[in-house]
Amino acid sequence: SGTLTLASGVFNDGGFNIEYVGDISNPGTFINSGTISLTGSLINAGTFNASGTIDLTAGFTNSGTFTSSGCNINLAGDWDNTGGTYTYFDGDIVTFDGGLFLNQEISGTTSWFNLTIDKGAFASTLSLTSGTQNIHNILNINSGAVSNTGALVVLISDAVRTAQMDDIGT
Repeated sequence: SGTLTLASGVFNDGGFNIEYVGDISNPGTFINSGTISLTGSLINAGTFNASGTIDLTAGFTNSGTFTSSGCNINLAGDWDNTGGTYTYFDGDIVTFDGGLFLNQEISGTTSWFNLTIDKGAFASTLSLTSGTQNIHNILNINSGAVSNTGALVVLISDAVRTAQMDDIGT
């Protein structure tokens, strides 16, 4: 437990699964093709290339470059992309799945392919606090409440596809 810091160089998980209690901090280069399950946060200040699944019980902070090539992310904490670059891949799903009475926030500008809110109950809120949230495919609100306290939400339509808002659940 504690914070695992990848101080420098390149770490490649080789497709193996990583389970860790604590945070992972990456100021170097991290190549992910396995499954990462953290009882903690992922903090990226370097380069992170992801094609596996990432499951976080806490948050995601990116001030570096995070590039997906087929990564699904589930998180129960906050998403902070302030000062960072997050590049999605067609088919990616980022799911905010913090449960009952667990409020979450999105800050910083992010372009999403599929953004899903599945918080379990209206007692839980996802707050959009800053930046522009560009949805390129589907905004899917399965459950929970969404509050916009300072962000801009844009459904992007282009020659490839028309973004849409999926049916709103409970």
